Amino acid sequence: MDQLKYWDGASGAYWARRATRFDEGVAAYRAGFVAAMGLAPDEDVLDVGCGSGETTRDAAARARSALGVDISGPMLEVARARSAGLPNVRYEHADAQIHRLEPVDVIVSRTGVMFFGDPPAAFGNLVRALRPGGRLVLMTWQPVDRNEWQLALRRALAGRDEPPPPGLFSDPDRFRTLLTDAGCTDVTFTAHEAPMYFGPDLEDAGAFLAAQHNMTPETAERLRADMRDHAGEDGVRVRYGSAAWFVTARR
Repeated sequence: MDQLKYWDGASGAYWARRATRFDEGVAAYRAGFVAAMGLAPDEDVLDVGCGSGETTRDAAARARSALGVDISGPMLEVARARSAGLPNVRYEHADAQIHRLEPVDVIVSRTGVMFFGDPPAAFGNLVRALRPGGRLVLMTWQPVDRNEWQLALRRALAGRDEPPPPGLFSDPDRFRTLLTDAGCTDVTFTAHEAPMYFGPDLEDAGAFLAAQHNMTPETAERLRADMRDHAGEDGVRVRYGSAAWFVTARR
C-alpha cells in the first residue's frame, strides 16, 4: 500500500471525519498506555503517527512539550483544532521514517509504527532522535489470532477463518531484533487485553466498518451476522476482544 497516498488522501479524510470513533475504539487501552509512558515534567515527547492527537495531548499534560507528527494532513487538521490553546503542543506534517527529527527524551506511538514501509530505516531514524538514555514507548497489536476484531474482518472480507502468520510488529522476537539493530537496549513487551468498541448498535457498527473497508453489501451482511455475537443486550454496544503489546526500549 502507498501509505502517503492512503493517509493523506480520501482515506485520511475518512479517518479524520471519524476521529472520535477511532479514539473510542481503543479507549480501554488509554490509561494503561499513558502509565507506560512514565513521563516527567522536564521531558520532551515525540508522538509518531499521532493522528487526531489524543496521545499527543495526553503526553503534553504530563511532560514539558509534545510534538505530534503524521503523514495525514486531514488528521492533523483535527489534531490542531482539538489542541487549540495548549501552549506545549505542536504538530508537523512529516514522514517520521525520513524526516529530520528534533531531539527528544521520549518517543511514543499508539499503533502508528506498524505502518512503516521500511522499518529498519524508520527505527534508525527514530532512535537517532532520542537523547542519550531516551526511551521508546509503543503500542502494537498482538498476532491476529489474539484479536477477535481482526479475525471478524478477515472472515468477512476474505471468507477465511485461519489467521495469517504473525507480522513483524506482533512477533516479539522479530521486533526485538529490529529495535536492537536500531540501537536500543532494555527492550520489553507487556501483554494487554481489552475490548475494542465499534459502535452503539449493530446497524451503526456495521455501516462504520463497511464504509471503512469499502465492503460490498454481501460482505457487509457477513460482518453484521458475525457482530450479532459481539453485541450487548438487545444488540447495543458492539465490542470485540483485542490484545496489544506495550513495547518499551531505551537508547
